Amino acid sequence: MDYPKDTLDGQTERSVAVKALQNSKLKPSMRKELEEKLKFPDIPDEYLRIWDAFWDLYSGGEKIAYIDILAYCVLYDITFTYSELEALRIMDSTANAFVEKEMKKKKPKPTPTKGA
Repeated sequence: MDYPKDTLDGQTERSVAVKALQNSKLKPSMRKELEEKLKFPDIPDEYLRIWDAFWDLYSGGEKIAYIDILAYCVLYDITFTYSELEALRIMDSTANAFVEKEMKKKKPKPTPTKGA
């Protein structure tokens, strides 16, 4: 189901979906579809190319190299502004910090040995 990004009264697609979920008469199939849609962030159209580029370049814990960004730009014949590049770097460092934090949680703590 596709909603217009902005409805006539200024509501966003996301706010319409949230309100629809409050309706107790909503069909289960429709409820499931709306809940699935709301799992993902609401990215404004003008930032979708940055979002897409990030997920194409992100390797899960390693810093995105500028050479990889350059290759991506050449491949897709696009140019990023300075602020778009900065957004990619911030997204990368944020995601990498999250991965590092999660890895530390899962890493078993060493147990002390007796007599050492």
